[in-house]
Amino acid sequence: KRVMHLYDRATRKFKQNIALWKEYLEYLVNCKSYQKLNRMLSKAVQTHPTVLDFWLIGVYTELDIKGNLFSGRKLMLQAIRNNTQNPSFYLEYFQFEVRFFEKVK
Repeated sequence: KRVMHLYDRATRKFKQNIALWKEYLEYLVNCKSYQKLNRMLSKAVQTHPTVLDFWLIGVYTELDIKGNLFSGRKLMLQAIRNNTQNPSFYLEYFQFEVRFFEKVK
């Protein structure tokens, strides 16, 4: 809890430090603190809506860890709607759909 509190304070103070956000999200996945991960992912996406990595962490958390295929797809489509001009989002969506198909199959 102490480490999470320190990360919370650091991400509030240094909102623009994307590496710090990624490190914190990775720590939450390693600790299997999924409720806190969901809250921090939503804050990360609100703060940095154009950063693809935050969206992908959320999508693959839903897909692989929680096993919720359709929620992951919904999140990926939301990422595309928010970033229509960025072609890398479309490429990642295609890769996600291939993985989604393999899971359904």
